[in-house]
Amino acid sequence: MKKNIRLFSLLASLLVVTSCGVNGSNPSTSTGTGPGTGDSSCGECTGNAEITLDNLNDYFANSDEWQDLAAQNKVTLIPFKHINGPRVEWDFFAIVNFEYDAGLYYKYQVSYLSCTCREPDVNYWQTMYVELTAPILSPSIEVQYISFDNDGTGHYIGGFWGDSGVNGYDINGNGMTYEGIKTGFIPYLVGKTKEEINQWDTYDDIDAEDFNKQMGDTEIVMLGREDNGDGTFTYYEKEPRKVTYDIFNGSSVSTNNIIRVLNSLLEYHASKF
Repeated sequence: MKKNIRLFSLLASLLVVTSCGVNGSNPSTSTGTGPGTGDSSCGECTGNAEITLDNLNDYFANSDEWQDLAAQNKVTLIPFKHINGPRVEWDFFAIVNFEYDAGLYYKYQVSYLSCTCREPDVNYWQTMYVELTAPILSPSIEVQYISFDNDGTGHYIGGFWGDSGVNGYDINGNGMTYEGIKTGFIPYLVGKTKEEINQWDTYDDIDAEDFNKQMGDTEIVMLGREDNGDGTFTYYEKEPRKVTYDIFNGSSVSTNNIIRVLNSLLEYHASKF
């Protein structure tokens, strides 16, 4: 019961961080003493106690209440700047809910909110499974593997796609599906170095010529839809088409937040070395 109360208090702290737009370097204050000050309670964004992602991460790592968790798996909150379709941005956080040192590379699960344009009851978070190389054989950190379903072994499901584009529902009505992003966009990220990805803030920053050169032989299936006249649509598969840079223009929420969370994860990963 005591741990349940502590967990509730911690979740309340996360809501304070979210509502106040706090990241690891911009503290908020609370009327409660809060994580990082010896007490897990917190209140509204006024008062003297600072609540930051750093303090919450310290609480996860060092609090006696979370030692069973820390012994099994490290949990870390990392800041990123969420961006929606109209390009409105706000400070948010992603949860690194799994990490493992595999020697020459690290394995991560990172969960985050991407799409906010749907009804609130289906604005699900999603989990990206990522493998990043350690700068051992090469000084550069590279993206070794990314998935929103199977892990690198193919034996386990390490990721979860929370955006639209599955089960016949396309992304923002533009015909792009999760399978299209999985096949036509995510492979472009694999093999890229931290330095390369750090040059991108959004999909717009990717070099179109380079993208088309690497992905131009890939085919994906888009969806079409027919209006049923009652507020519903019937979706159907179109003919396969070649991937081009502009094919993802209508899927910017998914691609942009993948890029931003990946950049934040790369910074977190690099801080280990």
